[in-house]
Amino acid sequence: MAKIPFEVPLSSRFVLETYVPPRVESSCILRHGDRVTNSRFSLEVLHTPGHSPGSICLYERRTGSLVTGDTVYRGTIYAHYPSTDPGALYDSYCQLAPLDGLRRILPGHNDSCLTPDILEEGMQLLESIRAAGKLHHGTGEHAGERLSFLF
Repeated sequence: MAKIPFEVPLSSRFVLETYVPPRVESSCILRHGDRVTNSRFSLEVLHTPGHSPGSICLYERRTGSLVTGDTVYRGTIYAHYPSTDPGALYDSYCQLAPLDGLRRILPGHNDSCLTPDILEEGMQLLESIRAAGKLHHGTGEHAGERLSFLF
């Protein structure tokens, strides 16, 4: 657990009301199907909108590792804001569920590593939400065992 940063008092020079986060310019835009490689890894870019329009996951086929950010994690996945899209989130899960060789999920929240069965659980939950005609904003929280979707 990362407790230390929250136990250290803020600098007297830090003023929340005037704080402006640093801005970074992107050197490129990643698109679905692109590859990001170095000497150790080759990451496939998968466009997975739903939680946010530009969400991506990164899949390393050799190790079976999927970096999911806010698309898949244990907890409540938010898709109730105007910028979110429950239908697109469903489509993203449909894209991720059949990945060959998936061995581990590296989420953006709550855990450092999850087994692929959480993706299967999410897919089953989304299928039931869709079958009930509730795959849209305003239908509330739909809870599974380890994850839920807030529409």
